[in-house]
Amino acid sequence: MLKRLVEGAGFEIHFSLTGGVLRAQIEGLHDSFEISLAYWKEISEERRRCGAQRLLVIENLVEDGRPDELLELFENLVGLGFEGCKVAFVDNGNEERSMHEYVAILAREHGILAAVFSEESAATIWLRHGEE
Repeated sequence: MLKRLVEGAGFEIHFSLTGGVLRAQIEGLHDSFEISLAYWKEISEERRRCGAQRLLVIENLVEDGRPDELLELFENLVGLGFEGCKVAFVDNGNEERSMHEYVAILAREHGILAAVFSEESAATIWLRHGEE
């Protein structure tokens, strides 16, 4: 099992790789467009480094970012190498849930099989046994 910690400006990511699933747990106090873009770039680099096609991304940021920035963030994520991947996104705060689900639909239109979850166990089951 691979384990690695990456520290960024305003966040840290705890990476682990088990059974072909790259788990990225993001911790921090605040969310912003810049923080989100930076941690997604780190996830993209780690995914390429270990060759994982299934990603479990758990966002544990105390304060949510601005919902109106999610679409701009997604536009910046297209082309970072997530195409062909299966991505489960877990956000413990539900304030932006509908917007996250909309972004997951957009991701699918760009070749990324994405889904949004409120708990890690459901996301893990979907990654291992859900649609392909």
